[in-house]
Amino acid sequence: MRFGEHVPTIEAETLEFLRARTEEVITFDRPLEVGETVKIAEGPLQGFEAVVTRLLPAAKKSSILLEFLGRGIEIAVHEPQIITPRLRTAKGNQ
Repeated sequence: MRFGEHVPTIEAETLEFLRARTEEVITFDRPLEVGETVKIAEGPLQGFEAVVTRLLPAAKKSSILLEFLGRGIEIAVHEPQIITPRLRTAKGNQ
C-alpha cells in the first residue's frame, strides 16, 4: 500500500483485526464522509488528525480542519494524502 511516495506503517491492532477476518474482503477505497476523522498520511503535517469539512470530488481533494498551534486551520488535501481508521468489510460491517 502506498500514498504517493510514502509507504505507511500499519498499527499492530489493525493488522490483528485484518488477520482475524481472513474470510472477508476488506475495502480501503470507500468514499470519505463530511464529519469523519482522518489522519494525514504524508507531508509536513503527517500524523496529524483532522475532520473532513468538505468533499471536492472534481479535484479529488477534501477540505479538512485540523488544530495547529492552538488554532483551527482548514486546508485542501488530495484524497490519497489522508487515511481513515474506519474499515468497511464486504459484509457491510463497520
